[in-house]
Amino acid sequence: MTILLHTFWLAGWTAVTGAAARLLRTPRVRRTLDRLTGTVLIGLGVRSAVT
Repeated sequence: MTILLHTFWLAGWTAVTGAAARLLRTPRVRRTLDRLTGTVLIGLGVRSAVT
């Protein structure tokens, strides 16, 4: 029974991560993540320069 439960659990995670990967590859999401990451890095750089 435990093996069956683990198999379904891992199959579910595989489906979820596959869907997330497809979503993260879309141009709109990539652009948004690039902008967000850039903003965070600039903010950290400014914080480091000021401190």
